[in-house]
Amino acid sequence: MASERIKVKHSIGGLKRYRILSDKLRTHLIDLYDGIIRACAGLWNFYLAN
Repeated sequence: MASERIKVKHSIGGLKRYRILSDKLRTHLIDLYDGIIRACAGLWNFYLAN
């Protein structure tokens, strides 16, 4: 279980490299926030793939 948890923690840490996710986002638009998370996750996956 610990090996799975560390993978999740590393992926969350990778996403937090993007400042928009590590700072407090002051919006109440859930769709906008979901789009930001998706974009950052896509960029992080692209970084890991290359």
